[in-house]
Amino acid sequence: MMGEDGGYGSRSQFESEIRWVNPTRTASWVPMQNSYGTITPSGLHYERHHAGIPNLDPARHRLVIHGLVDRPIKYSLADLKRFPTISRTYFMECSGTTGTELMKVSQPTVQRTHGLVSTSEWTGVPLSTLLKQTGLKAGASWVLAEGADGAVMTRSVPIDKCLSDALIVFGQNGEAIRPEQGYPMRLFLPGWEGNISIKWLRRLEVSDKPFYTREETSKYTDLITKTGKARIFTFTMDAKSVITFPSGEMKLPGLGFYEINCDVCPLKPQCCPKDPARKIPRDIHEHARDVARSLAETEAFEQSRRERKKIEMRFAHLKRILKLGRLRLRSPRGAQDEFVLAAIAQNLRRLALLVARPPPTQALCIA
Repeated sequence: MMGEDGGYGSRSQFESEIRWVNPTRTASWVPMQNSYGTITPSGLHYERHHAGIPNLDPARHRLVIHGLVDRPIKYSLADLKRFPTISRTYFMECSGTTGTELMKVSQPTVQRTHGLVSTSEWTGVPLSTLLKQTGLKAGASWVLAEGADGAVMTRSVPIDKCLSDALIVFGQNGEAIRPEQGYPMRLFLPGWEGNISIKWLRRLEVSDKPFYTREETSKYTDLITKTGKARIFTFTMDAKSVITFPSGEMKLPGLGFYEINCDVCPLKPQCCPKDPARKIPRDIHEHARDVARSLAETEAFEQSRRERKKIEMRFAHLKRILKLGRLRLRSPRGAQDEFVLAAIAQNLRRLALLVARPPPTQALCIA
């Protein structure tokens, strides 16, 4: 009945997609395998926190811009909303996306491997607008962004990025940003790793050098294993591609064609350049293949594979080294007979070598 949702719409009771939250409750992953389109619902946008979610009163929260500026200014949320606002559709990605997959596949679904990325429409004020109002002094080249969370998250941002496409956002997908996304305002740096887009933004300090904070020296760095050194200030998130459906642990429900989203795949020009997507048929014998795949994951199958490999290596030795080219790998009983014959042939060969060898002669010792 109308009005039972309190005036704020809710989804159907038959829809159950939710974010997966890690055991430490510091991050949550998007259910990409069940998503539609390119926009991530605000309620399913990925999360990453370093010290919980602060409860900030927008009427009391302030953003201070100071440092190498002509006029230090303090902004309220109401002040920001008086500026001309813009809306842009941008993705945001945590730098830890696919981090568990670097050495080997370790997670079961695309949600757990690539779920730390989301796309939303973000609304706010260009940071360049605010910096023009405060004015920049000579030598201004870096900006320290600081959050109001318990971790006091801080990152150094080059002034060029601040003056290009950086935003101070307070809207997401047509409404105020959620508390877990930085309510009442956050910094947004398009294309850069998510941790630099400081949430619950409260301070921007302009300086002539980076601040080398904890988060950009001991944490968000890239270790170079060959030298033991680490890169710092690596901001840009490179492109990734993944098939979201079918994902791990999914089974196609029946025969027919299934559409795969190929738009983001770099191999699309070679795979299906003239079609919007590749069609993947499900074979009539796919159920039997599913059973075979499930058996292939058992320890018994792995043990059988190792034993089979040993037999194949022995046969290769007999055929190539001992010149027994007529041997054939047949049934288990046949293989046993072949090995008995091969063992007899090998023993006879060794015996023949011994018989053909001349007897040792007695050595003469001349004094």
